Amino acid sequence: MILIGQCNSSFVRHVGIALRLHALPFDHRPRSVAGDFARQREVNPLGRVPVQVPEDGTARADTFAIL
Repeated sequence: MILIGQCNSSFVRHVGIALRLHALPFDHRPRSVAGDFARQREVNPLGRVPVQVPEDGTARADTFAIL
């Protein structure tokens, strides 16, 4: 599982903490919405973070949907 987004976002931190508390392995890829907006839109057309990409490749882009 991949978590995309910088930890300066409270939403990204919230998801990262929850994943760690539940001992779920994930790869964190910090990406700035301001600096990498075009790349961010490749995984989430709205350009928002966090984005979770599970092994099946379907991206989830809402904090509550991820949790």
